[in-house]
Amino acid sequence: MEDQRPYELVPLQRLLRTLDEETRLDLEAMPRFIRWFDHERLSSFGGLTARQLVQDGRENDVARYLATVLKGFIG
Repeated sequence: MEDQRPYELVPLQRLLRTLDEETRLDLEAMPRFIRWFDHERLSSFGGLTARQLVQDGRENDVARYLATVLKGFIG
């Protein structure tokens, strides 16, 4: 029998609560945000994903990183 657990939303919810309203609105237009959150390894954080960082209690770091990326300061 295949495991059918629902997607674990708690880390994502913690991150979204940390973000300011403008950044949250920008993310609505960002395609594939969930895939990025789960799979994109962030070189700025030693190759950890945003999900891993949030699970380690670093949602503020991810929120600042996202705000910076969305404002175009990181290439």
